[in-house]
Formats: sequence, structure tokens, C-alpha cells
Amino acid sequence: MSAEVTSVDLQMQLAGSGWLLGEVGFSEIGESTYVGAVWTSITDVVITNGLDLIYGISGSGPSNRVASTGTMTFELDNSASNSAGLLGLYSPNNSNCRDGFELGIGVRLAITYGGTTYYKWRGILSSIEPVGGVKRDRVTQCIAVDYMDDAASSLLSQVALQIDKRSDEVFEAVYEELARPAPATSIGTGSSTFAYALDNVQDENTTVLSAFQTIALSEVGYIYVKGDTTQGGTLVFEGRNDRQTSAVSATLDNDMIEMTANRSMKDLLNRVNVTTYPRKVDANPTTVLYQLSNANTTVPSGGTLTIDAAYTDPSQQASRVGGTGMVTPVATTDYTMNTAADGSGSNLTASFSVTPVFGGNSAKLTIVNGSASDGYITFLRLRGKGIYTFDATISTSQDTDSQTLYGINTLSYNMPYEDTLTVGQEAASYFASVYKDPLTSLREVTFEANASATLMGYALAREISDKVTIEETVSGLDADYYINAISLSLSAKNQISVTWALAPSTGVWLLGTAGMSEIGTTTLLGF
Repeated sequence: MSAEVTSVDLQMQLAGSGWLLGEVGFSEIGESTYVGAVWTSITDVVITNGLDLIYGISGSGPSNRVASTGTMTFELDNSASNSAGLLGLYSPNNSNCRDGFELGIGVRLAITYGGTTYYKWRGILSSIEPVGGVKRDRVTQCIAVDYMDDAASSLLSQVALQIDKRSDEVFEAVYEELARPAPATSIGTGSSTFAYALDNVQDENTTVLSAFQTIALSEVGYIYVKGDTTQGGTLVFEGRNDRQTSAVSATLDNDMIEMTANRSMKDLLNRVNVTTYPRKVDANPTTVLYQLSNANTTVPSGGTLTIDAAYTDPSQQASRVGGTGMVTPVATTDYTMNTAADGSGSNLTASFSVTPVFGGNSAKLTIVNGSASDGYITFLRLRGKGIYTFDATISTSQDTDSQTLYGINTLSYNMPYEDTLTVGQEAASYFASVYKDPLTSLREVTFEANASATLMGYALAREISDKVTIEETVSGLDADYYINAISLSLSAKNQISVTWALAPSTGVWLLGTAGMSEIGTTTLLGF
């Protein structure tokens, strides 16, 4: 029996007359939304060839743990026959352009079925391309991007050093660096506690997404955006055990119209090298981690100068290091200012102030000249305890039987914030046990949601990290997988085609949990 959705609603946050105080996505004026932005349905002007969206984690290997930017593409009716009867309704430079239609406005897709509305995708409008020319279709081609794009384009800025923090706490510290809050978050509890984290980021060129990747690799967890039935666009952090406790939530039994499954030597890994990074920390906060090299730096009278001061190893100044116990600069001891670059003339140090904001890998220094004269910074330094990561340790696990049969296939895996050799060895043993034998990788499965009520429910309710069973006669597959990414294509007649990108599910030993505690029978040793 076929299934039809009640409604498909493409919505945008167009300008309105009110500011919704306290409502996430409506009250961060100047950051997350326009003044008075309200969700407005524009479904009646979506062109007949529908829309396409994709989001989630690309790839299914051990190192694929963080989602890339999700996108939704669609076209709007820009002709005089649209719902407003205005040519150029979706052309920002046209006098007929719809109020509030501009880059950066919120976009989401809401699909209602069985009395429930699923916010399957949410993001912001990132590209507007009105198609011109007298013989061309009067349409505006649009691309929207999800919240992972914020993470990909935002740099860290003196984020605080994290000491003895769990992976989820480090994730939250990085997430708070983003200017726009996510519509919602779901943050699991990490299994790893890091002695030091965010000491190795370079604030001037490290993106939030890159920091997410480092955290996820170190935890062996996942970070992504998913849909829901509340508002859509929920940012998720998973610890490494979160997936293992989930139950199967969908079964495709020869329901797919396409699938990509292959058994490849590239997916077989029988030698695993896991690198962990024990830190060395100076005993006292007396190490000079930054010193201004240009004595000709000048600050005009009454002026302000801002410097990003990167911490470096004093014995190898080309090497960046972390810093803790940083000392607020002391006049004369840590900085001097004079009316001449060579230190002669009048001493202006007492009229200057140096205010630091310390991060884990650098500091932002605000220098103010309160004197009546232009002044030169003739000496400036920062002291603290250096944090060094040059003693990386490699833990190795290998299966000689597998190597005899298939040759040596190696995985190199980095855990940048993990400093414990034991955890590295456990991770290496885990990966080797999972991937040492031939494994059929089911890259993708595609099904038509409208074919049945069950499939429509799967298409709308199932999300990233859900466990699903795939049964298919020709390939002989009957196994569990996790959804890593989702693609959805919507045709003009509300026909929905869904593709799941999948990662293998391998049982991990969770003591006392039925079906996960019979090691060697229903599961394998985890960590």
C-alpha cells in the first residue's frame, strides 16, 4: 500500500514586524537572525522539479567521525505567474523582491505525515542565483547550508586551555566559540578525560570544524547535525559507546531500489597504529613562551594596538606549543615602552597598559598608550608553563593470521588529545579486531518512501547514527549498519527518494548488557 505525506513545507525566516525575545533562533539579534524573522511557508513557489538535500558524515571508515557541510538545493518561481504575481520576486536587486529574502536567512524543510511534522533539514540560505535571459526559465536557483558550515568557516579565538576535561566538555568549549548558536544541541557523555586539550590549536587558522575533528578522533566519537520533530538542525556529540547501546530501528528487507555493496581489500585492516600524545609541562610559570621580535613597533599617543601572540618553544621557536599558568604581563619586567625604538629617550612604560586574553595556544594582547607621546614597544614577552607534545607514542595491534591470508594492510589513527598509552593500545586492539577479516561494506541503499507506510516512516523518522538492518537476497546480506549520512530527493508530486550512507555495526563488549556481553559469541572486545 502506497503512502502519501500530508504536506511538504519549505519555510524561510523572512522579515516580519516583531522580535521574539527568548526564542532560540529569534532573539540573537544581529547574530542568528534578522529582526522580526518569522518562519514563512514558500512551498507554493517551489518549481516542479522539487529539491535535493544531503547531510551527515562522508565515508564509513575508522577516521570518518565528523559531518561535513550539508546542503539543500531548490528553485523558486521568479516569474510573474508566481503566487505574488510579481516578476523578480526572488531577485535581491529587483524592486519586486520579497521583503526579507536575502543571504543568511533561515531555511528548513518540514514534512508532515501521520500527524507528525518532521523537520528534516535546517540551515541558512547561502547562494541566490536568479536565472536571466529572455529565453531562460524565470527561476531563482538557491543553495542552503546547514550548521556544519558555521563550524567550517569559523576560526577559534583564544579558546581557554582545557585541563582534565571529558571530551564532551571540550566539545562544549569549542562549540561556544561559534557566533550563532545551533537551534538545539544533544551532547552525550564522553568516555575519555584529557589531561590537556586545545593546547595544540592555532587560533589564527584553526576552524571549529577542525577542532571538532580532533576531539572526535581523540574520543572515537561522532559529531553531526540531524533532523527531529521539534525544530530541526540539532547539533549532536556522541561518545564512543553511544552507538553501541542503540537498538535496531528499521529493517529494509529487499525494499531498496539501488544499493552499493562491495568487499574490498582497502577495507581490511590487520595492522593498526594508534598514536597518542603524552604531554610534558614545565614545572614553573617562568618559561618565555612569546617575545616580540620587532622593537620598532609603535603605538601612537592615545592609540591601541592588538597583537595575537603565539606560544612557541623557546628552544625551537619555529615550533608552536601550548601554555598554562600564564602570567599577566608586569610593567618593566615583561614590557617596556620608550619614545625611541632603541630604548633611548623618555621611558613611557608607566603610561602603557598590556591586557591579555590567554588561550591554550596563544594570547590576544591589547596594548594602550596612555601617554601624550607616540611610543615604541622596546620589549614585550609572555611567561608561563609550556606544554609540549613532541613525545608521541605509537601503539600497535596486528593479526598475523589475517596478514598471512591477505597481506599487510595498515591503519594509522591519531588521538591528538589522548595521553594515555593504555587507551591507545585498547583502541588499536579494537580497530584490528573489527577490520581484520573481510567485511562487506554497504556504502549506500536507496528506497522510495512512498512505496509503503513503513518506508515513509523510515524516510522521515530515521536519522544519523540510527541502527538499521539490511537484508538483500542477491548479495546475501543480512547485517546491521549505522546511518552515517542521508540524501533526500523530493519530486513535484511529493514523491520522496531516500539514500542512506551506511557504516558497519560491530558489537562491542558492554559488561552486563544482554547481547553485548557474550564476548566471542555476540560481540568483540571494545574499550
